[in-house]
Amino acid sequence: MVENAEMRTLPIEGLVLKELVVTGNGKDAEVRAVASDGRRFVFGSSMPRLKIAVQGTVLTEVTGPDDATLKVRYTAGHLVLREARVRYPGSAEEWGDDVDAMNRGFPMSWAIRDGSFTLLGE
Repeated sequence: MVENAEMRTLPIEGLVLKELVVTGNGKDAEVRAVASDGRRFVFGSSMPRLKIAVQGTVLTEVTGPDDATLKVRYTAGHLVLREARVRYPGSAEEWGDDVDAMNRGFPMSWAIRDGSFTLLGE
């Protein structure tokens, strides 16, 4: 994998979501986007710098399921994943393979270390 990874747009950008949930701790986490049609997209996150911006009316619910885990859940009456960009360290071929896996409901082979998501709620 290449160290100087470029920011790439995830193909789920623009998708209407039921919810976006981040669960984990400061070192390891899972980001789960659930589309309004029921499809699920899951990303691992390791030592992340993940920025999630919200625009409009978005409910942010924070819970602690156990002593070492934090769960942040974003919902709205109509929630759109307006931006979904991640720094991807692999080649174009690896990116294609990972996008294909994600579209089939499987996790990508890498963990997000740097990303930017924007949610628009109405």
